[in-house]
Amino acid sequence: MGLEARVEILEVKHSTLDETVHDLVHVVADIKGIVLENRDLLIKHDRRFEQQDKRFDQQDKEIVALKSSIVALTEATYVGFKRTDEKIDRLELLIRQALPTH
Repeated sequence: MGLEARVEILEVKHSTLDETVHDLVHVVADIKGIVLENRDLLIKHDRRFEQQDKRFDQQDKEIVALKSSIVALTEATYVGFKRTDEKIDRLELLIRQALPTH
């Protein structure tokens, strides 16, 4: 094989390699764009998750406050019922004492 034939083969291989490298550059650029896009989406999702965590924390605090209020209301209601029962018992005793015994 002559020198010119070898040069032609090398030129074809160089041309093919050059095209392949250019294609690879485009693919890498596309991948970089996708990675940057995904990074931006992840940052947005992280912010959204942080906001949701703050909301959940606030809701947890509100639930604890509601539970505390319900417990206080329940205790106050129980004390009120107990006082009312005691008053009714005293009233019944007074009525029995006021009625003539037969």
